[in-house]
Amino acid sequence: MLPLAGVLLVLSCLPLGPEWLLGNSGEFILAPMAPLLLFVSSGCVAVSTLLLRILMSIISGLINTFGRITAVFTRFVCVHTLIRLSFNSP
Repeated sequence: MLPLAGVLLVLSCLPLGPEWLLGNSGEFILAPMAPLLLFVSSGCVAVSTLLLRILMSIISGLINTFGRITAVFTRFVCVHTLIRLSFNSP
């Protein structure tokens, strides 16, 4: 990862021609759109992060609930099997 960062740093310092650059090609009417796009993209990241956190909390709650049920059921099956084996052994 570090060599890639070094290559990108060197490339960002080179004086490249306009055909290599992204942007609005000097159109001043498009300049106010940049802060708006930054706001919209940041909002999309924030909303997707919030949705992922909500989904993670729901899944975590389900795992905790069913994990406890599974643990109780597993304990019951183990105890029941041990009792059955102890009384059925010759």
